[in-house]
Amino acid sequence: GILGPEEKFIPFVADLMQSDPGFLSIFKPQELSNTIWGIATILSKRPGQPTGALNDAALKICRYVSHQLVERKGDRFKSQEMTNTAWALATLGVGIPIDVEQAERSDYKFLSSDDLESDAELAKKTIQIVFEDAKSNIRRYRPQELNNLCWVMARLDLKDDELMEMIATELSTPRRKVSSQDLGTTLWGMASSEFHHPDLYRALASRWTPEMARAAKPQELSNSVWALATADVAAKYADVFDTTILAADQRRTPSNPQED
Repeated sequence: GILGPEEKFIPFVADLMQSDPGFLSIFKPQELSNTIWGIATILSKRPGQPTGALNDAALKICRYVSHQLVERKGDRFKSQEMTNTAWALATLGVGIPIDVEQAERSDYKFLSSDDLESDAELAKKTIQIVFEDAKSNIRRYRPQELNNLCWVMARLDLKDDELMEMIATELSTPRRKVSSQDLGTTLWGMASSEFHHPDLYRALASRWTPEMARAAKPQELSNSVWALATADVAAKYADVFDTTILAADQRRTPSNPQED
């Protein structure tokens, strides 16, 4: 049967996709994205790096799904399906050059490839379609999807300052309900991608609330602090908090809480 450990199941799926040239064409966008997302999720939870037939099968599936999204030009792919595909490619490190020793020391997964340059180009083409769709339909993307795209940019080193600015602007507005993960991941992605826009860092950081901070995971808080420090973002009115410099009645009070 097909049920069993991933060492058997993932190659089975890859062989099934390869067996009939017309088979993939009947996959709906959701089915394609669910497949690649599922593979990435399974492998991301396994200890160590994928090797042998498991690595090769996962890479084949990534190629098949990416080719389908590119050939269809993202047509009929919803925001979640777009984002899940991009997230899976980034999670599996498709097209990232790294040696075996580095990979074994890393917390990230990396699929080894016999054609790294072509895989990197295919991943780039696929994700560029996702980025362009997000820029055209930013309001349709949920905060979790937007923070995932920031993470993808940083993970695969595919900078898109226009999209990054749009995402940061969108998530900094009060009409968007955001979580601690949204803020931590977005700020981390901005700093990791060397995106420079101090006002947007401050605007996002201002969305942290005491209630949110108490319920947040330590990594989400540390990612936010690390991002602000890495981007060298300082409070505009630092003297507001320093009683040794000016008397209380002489210190400025920020008129806009997003500025500090």
